[in-house]
Amino acid sequence: MVMAKAKAKGKDEYKTRQTLLARLKDQQDDRSWEEFVHYYERYIYAIISNMNMPHHDCQDLVQTVLLKAWKNLPKFNYDPGKGKFRGWITAVTKNSVKDYIAKNFRRQRLLDAKRSSPDSDRKGDLPEIDNIAVKEWQNYLSQMAWENVEGRLAPKVKASFLMLLEGKAVREIAAELGLAENSVYQYKSRVQKLLFKEVVRLEYELG
Repeated sequence: MVMAKAKAKGKDEYKTRQTLLARLKDQQDDRSWEEFVHYYERYIYAIISNMNMPHHDCQDLVQTVLLKAWKNLPKFNYDPGKGKFRGWITAVTKNSVKDYIAKNFRRQRLLDAKRSSPDSDRKGDLPEIDNIAVKEWQNYLSQMAWENVEGRLAPKVKASFLMLLEGKAVREIAAELGLAENSVYQYKSRVQKLLFKEVVRLEYELG
């Protein structure tokens, strides 16, 4: 996609979903668009990849969804009372996949007159999209929260937490890192609180 060069703006101007969506009404504001892609591209891909789409088709569909978003965001008016923004981007994603399946079905029907009905095919290709979207959104926020938090952790705090996630015993972690067992529990609690706060913040800003 070819766009004009981004306008120079302070980094502090790009903080929340509301301000970002407002800026995206200017389709030549490449910096805002790049930030939008950074925040939502992985989420879109996660949904599509869980809808029985091959990897190469997922990549194409992600670009299709992003293009549709770019075209429609200038007309989009965010109203929290009508639902979360991620509901809108999920609907765009779902419709893009449905259109893709229908297009491929029509093409295949011309090649194979014996193919089954499109309705039965689509049921198989579109498994419980709403449940997928909720699950992937939670996974997406958790991953992004960890990426934002891990750089603020002391090495032993981070190491002990990761070892706990791997299933190692507290006694083993304490011995390996030279810590008291109580410190491992304290580090775990500290990281969990940081992650919880970051997930809440991201949900408010991006959801």
